[in-house]
Amino acid sequence: MSVKDRPESTDIKNKTPQPDKDKREFERFVVRLTVKLVDLQSGRENRAVTHDISAKGAGIVSRSQIDSNIPLEMWLEIPRSCQEPICLKGEVAWSKMVDWDTWRIGISFDEANFLGISRLLRLR
Repeated sequence: MSVKDRPESTDIKNKTPQPDKDKREFERFVVRLTVKLVDLQSGRENRAVTHDISAKGAGIVSRSQIDSNIPLEMWLEIPRSCQEPICLKGEVAWSKMVDWDTWRIGISFDEANFLGISRLLRLR
């Protein structure tokens, strides 16, 4: 069975289909941060929490649905820091309801942000 034909893995804890890890360009790190999301089409703002993050994307948990292909600004709030939030631009790659009021959302960043990610990894 080729990688292309292999079914998606399932995260048992969250019962959410997860993209095959072999397709990821950069390693993801578990980081829990509050984020402000700004829908660049409507200007609507939303709050969420990161589940994991890499140089090219993030998984977040939100109380609001955000449709695929919506362009976003994602502002990561850095705890215990005087530094300004990290702003990343990208778009929603996928969105799945995991509970009646909870959504898991995958965001693909427009550009890799190695400096911002290194700031986040220092928090660990």
